[in-house]
Amino acid sequence: MRLDDKPRALLELTASVIEASAAARSPLEAGLRGLIELIDADRADAGYVSPSIPWYQPSAIVARAGVDTGGFRVPISDPVVNGVLTTDTPVFVADTAEQIPAGPVRTLLTGNHTWSMVVRRIDDETDAFGLVCIDWVDRHMADIDGDLLELLDYFVTRIWAPILRLHDGANHDPSPLGTLTAAEHEVVALAAQGLTYGEIARERGTSINTVSQQLRAARLKVGARNTAELTSMAITGA
Repeated sequence: MRLDDKPRALLELTASVIEASAAARSPLEAGLRGLIELIDADRADAGYVSPSIPWYQPSAIVARAGVDTGGFRVPISDPVVNGVLTTDTPVFVADTAEQIPAGPVRTLLTGNHTWSMVVRRIDDETDAFGLVCIDWVDRHMADIDGDLLELLDYFVTRIWAPILRLHDGANHDPSPLGTLTAAEHEVVALAAQGLTYGEIARERGTSINTVSQQLRAARLKVGARNTAELTSMAITGA
């Protein structure tokens, strides 16, 4: 990208995010699509983070045609994720296989054929409340234009973060239970009242197998080891 093109690229990216927010569409996806174009990448994901949620699980994933957009989650305790969340600048990784230590993040990246990436925490004035990762798939980036990194950093911190706080953040539940669907919330709430699987199934007009699957999905999302731990989280609101 030529230097003369950068202000226009930033203006177009900003406009697309504002338009998405005004039209009640996701400014998260609009921003990801724009960032892919801005730094000529292949895939990007972003989502909310919280110390009370043990996993990072993207709320949105976008990619160029032919690139996988499958969902995933990785523990916040992983050194890579933790490092990004404690760093207030973009983190560029030229070679994920060489620079990232063994662990869940490295396994995920190599499985997705992500060779290079830029990761940035999404901040507001008080804390980090999100994470964005932009990937190059099946191609290495030996380096990245410093001006582009500065542009990305400016967009994420000064433009995107405030819009996301207003549009998505206001309705985002920072607790682990905020990742559950409405049906999963209801099943967990009934289990927290002491109802058995059979009683929950009768109450909701579903099968015991469906209740079991919904509770299992809820446990996986919030990192609960068993249903007792899940219902305890529901009771305390943790």
